[in-house]
Amino acid sequence: MKPRLHVHRRYRRHALLHVALWQGLCFLLLALVVWVSEFYDLSALWLHASPQPPNLLHAWALTIGIAVTALITVGYTYEQQRHIIRGLLTVCSSCHRIRLSTEKWEQIDDYLGDHSLAMLTHGLCPECFAEMQRDIEALDDHGMTATAPGHKTT
Repeated sequence: MKPRLHVHRRYRRHALLHVALWQGLCFLLLALVVWVSEFYDLSALWLHASPQPPNLLHAWALTIGIAVTALITVGYTYEQQRHIIRGLLTVCSSCHRIRLSTEKWEQIDDYLGDHSLAMLTHGLCPECFAEMQRDIEALDDHGMTATAPGHKTT
C-alpha cells in the first residue's frame, strides 16, 4: 500500500506538468493530422474531390502556427494554474473565512467556488465528530434538545 501512496503524492506534486503534457500531446496530434492530411489528401478521400499533390509550404505553415499556439496555450494555462495553487491565503482560525483585504472576509466555500474549479463537500473528521457527539450527549443529559441553526422545534 505504501508504493501506491507514494505514486499518488508524486502525481499530486506534478499535477500541473501532467495537464501541460496532455495539452501538448493534443497539439502534437493536431499537427500530425495536418501532415497526414497533406500526404494522403484526406479531404479528397472524404469529399470525393480530385487529389492534390502535397503542399509542404502549407503543411509547415500550419505546423508552425499550431506550435506557436501550443506554446502560448500550454504556457499560459500552466502559469495560471500554478499562480492559483501557490497563492498564500490568510484563513481565520476560528470561522475559517479567507481574508480578501484588510476589512473584507469571505467564506472559504464561496472563495474556492469563485477562484477554482474545485467542488467542496462537507463532512466531519473523527475528532470533530467525537466532540459533537459529546456536546449532544451533554445537552441530552441536561434535558435539552439540540437543533440545527435556523430550524424550529415543534
